[in-house]
Amino acid sequence: MTSTLVQDAAMPAPGHKAPPLAPLGLGQKLAYGCGDLSSNLVWGLMLSYLMYYYTDIYVIPAATVAWLLLVPRVFDAFADPMVGYLVDRSGGRHVTRLMGLLAVPFGLATFLCFLPLPLGPQGKLAWAFGSYLLLGGVYSAVNTPYGVLSNMMAIRPQERVSLNAFRLAGCQLGQIIVASLTLPAIAFLGGGGSLAQQQHGITWLAALLGAGAAALWLVTWRSCRVRRALPLEVHGPVTLLRTLIGNRRWHLSNVLTYLNFTVFCSEGGLTIHYTRFVLGHPARDASLLLTLATVSAFAGVLVIPAVTRRFGIRHTYLGLLLWEMGCLAGMALAGSNFTLFATFMALQYLANGPVSPLCLAMLSEAVDEGRARTGIAAAGLAFSSNTLISKVATGVAGFAIATFLAQGHYRPDLAAPSAQLVGWLKLGFMGLPAAAITIAFLLVWASRPDHHQLADTHD
Repeated sequence: MTSTLVQDAAMPAPGHKAPPLAPLGLGQKLAYGCGDLSSNLVWGLMLSYLMYYYTDIYVIPAATVAWLLLVPRVFDAFADPMVGYLVDRSGGRHVTRLMGLLAVPFGLATFLCFLPLPLGPQGKLAWAFGSYLLLGGVYSAVNTPYGVLSNMMAIRPQERVSLNAFRLAGCQLGQIIVASLTLPAIAFLGGGGSLAQQQHGITWLAALLGAGAAALWLVTWRSCRVRRALPLEVHGPVTLLRTLIGNRRWHLSNVLTYLNFTVFCSEGGLTIHYTRFVLGHPARDASLLLTLATVSAFAGVLVIPAVTRRFGIRHTYLGLLLWEMGCLAGMALAGSNFTLFATFMALQYLANGPVSPLCLAMLSEAVDEGRARTGIAAAGLAFSSNTLISKVATGVAGFAIATFLAQGHYRPDLAAPSAQLVGWLKLGFMGLPAAAITIAFLLVWASRPDHHQLADTHD
């Protein structure tokens, strides 16, 4: 096994001019997309079904689940920046190697997180906490180098949008697989719908998804090639962090990432409960909603490079946020009309899907801007902080919606919802996303792009 690191084509020797790089090939983009496909076979399962797994299959009280989803993020506050700092100190030399080394542990951690050991109440909580913490740690260690890799593969702004579109296409494909197959697969693999059969079914499903995720990381590791090495950082963590703190675009991309994750974590985590108690449909119909939403997001990701070339990223971002707000209003007006609600939800994710690649492209530009202004790239720390932000958003949103379920006195065996539970479900499913989208719109609207900022690039 050899490292795929190559000489920095963007940093020629003094007095020499580097030849222009050829456009990034389709094979490289597809291989890079396999990394996020791997992540989202697991991440999609966590976003859309972890809440349901903990409350309805492993039968942990909703109020306890709220803290279970939040507390491990404290560990991530140390783990993610540490991984990023180590990447910076090595000049990105080990980004691909880490993917190869951690592929199998990533799949194994997925299996353990959804392994419902037959324990008492305290034992269940300890096992759920430990396995979820392990998965979060391995996720940090493999996804931070993966994020940095995009900055080492794609050089031009529009090329970065295209590369991250393939990344998000992999993301959406993974979520399509999870959204459409999880509940049927649990029933099929478990042999029925009883609690014991669901526990058996989700164990087999987690094993299969974990194995697939490991194989896909190995594809990314073997196939993706670095075309621009990172500078070897000799600065301490305080200096690197100070550089990032002074980078306005780094702050903006992180806040937008947080807000976007809040949107689909709130909706994804409550889709099953909302389907049952607000729309009045069986839980299996939640798979249809999640599948429609994810397919729409996938379609949006495919067309976003062409849209940004026409309108620029900043104006495209503002348009997407307005589109989402209109669709949320339509979902609220749809009431319990399942067909109308599903239509507006699918239309919302047509806009929500492309938001993430735009955030990632902005982050890449923030790293380059910092490097040009201060001589310090801090790419590893920048991308690790972004990974941390996404996981914090997931934890906080999970804490919020689990608390809403507890406030509505939710129980797995609840036959009919109270008006109180319906109100809390609507607040979590539509209130939190509406607030996050509104704040994001105001921030992007108030941002002042300079002459080379990616937010207005038409290159």
